[in-house]
Formats: sequence, structure tokens, C-alpha cells
Amino acid sequence: MVFISTRISVAGRQAGLCLTCLLLSKISAAQEQYNASFIRGDAAVEMVSQLAAGDDILPGTYLFDIYLNDQQIDQRELTFARREKDSAVAPCLSMEDYREYGVRLPVANEQPGCYDLVSTMGEVKMAIDAGVHRLDLYVPQTHLIARPQGAVSTKLYDQGINAGYLNYNLNGTQSRNRFNGTNAKADYYFASVNSGINLGPWRLRNDSTVDRQPEAGTQWRNIATWAETCCR
Repeated sequence: MVFISTRISVAGRQAGLCLTCLLLSKISAAQEQYNASFIRGDAAVEMVSQLAAGDDILPGTYLFDIYLNDQQIDQRELTFARREKDSAVAPCLSMEDYREYGVRLPVANEQPGCYDLVSTMGEVKMAIDAGVHRLDLYVPQTHLIARPQGAVSTKLYDQGINAGYLNYNLNGTQSRNRFNGTNAKADYYFASVNSGINLGPWRLRNDSTVDRQPEAGTQWRNIATWAETCCR
């Protein structure tokens, strides 16, 4: 009798253990639930539901820093959306955007609008940190356009500050002569001046020279004056 009761006890433990594991697996697999009864508005309730579904960021447009293989290549307003009704929220970048970042894409099979780079190239990985608004792209070198090491993307350029500068180079000679009891002196000076002003997107530049001679006096010569700006 003791032997039989021991077998029943062990079997009971095993059944209880299986039941516990089954309950834990169902709990861990269940979606996170939030009490939305205190939230006002259908839009707010929908936002909570999307976050509970596992999306790190809600659909919309945000200012993001974009990194390619841990090197910043852009900072821009980036739109996040769902490509399909039940798909995860993903950033919208076109094929032209990826090409500007240096990703080598086939010329054939051009696709307008958002381009799913990760599913097209299996080796590519994408990571989104919504907390710091950072998007990381990890692309193998075989899929990148060769560029000089350390090159900075033109997308990171800005207009700079409003400022002016003046550079000059001055040369001069002084001579003293005495002939038949008469003192004579001659002073010669020459200066080249390079100046400019940066104002917003405009650059004003000037190159000039100044020279002084005993016979001709002081003369100012304007070599060149021009203004330039970037056309996009």
C-alpha cells in the first residue's frame, strides 16, 4: 500500500508541474494589457493599443539622426508608418535616399515611395532607438559605394555663423643713401589683402593690393570682388 501511494504522489507532482508550466507559457505569450478606462478620446486609446502591440514608436514624423555603420550620415524629418495594416511601424526611406547614403542598389526594379531595404537585402540590419531619436543602418561593405574614409555627408552641412574675416600679407623695404653730402631715402611697401563676409547662405569675397612708392605715393588696387551662394 505504501508503494502504491508513493507512485500516486509522484504522478500528482508531475501533473501539477505540467499544469504550472502550461499556465506560465500562456501568460508569457499573452499581449501586455493596459487599463484604458481612464484615457479620454478614441485616438489616445488607439495610441495605447499600438504601444501595447510592441511598436517602439507611433506613426508620425520625427526629427531623427541617421547612422550608417555607426557613422552619422544625416539628420532629417523622418516619417514612420505601417506598410500594411497589421505590420510594424517602420521608417519611410526611398531608394534615392539610400543611394545618397552610399548604399548600392540595383538600377532595375525602381520602386517609388518607401523602400524596404531590410527585406530586400538579407544582410542589412536596422535598429531604432525612439528614446534618443536615432536610426542605425548596418550594411555590409559589399553593398556600399566606395567613398573616402572619414568623408562627411553633405546632408550634415549647415550655413555656419554670420562672420567676417581679414587676411593680409605685408612686405616693405627702407633704404638710406648719402651721396655728395646729400641724404636720400626711399620707402617701399606692398600689402595683399583678402577679406570676406559670411551672411546666411551668402559669401562675399574681395582680393585687393596696396602699394606705396616714393614717386607714385599710395595706390589701392581692387583685384576681384564677388558674391556666391549654394544653389540646391
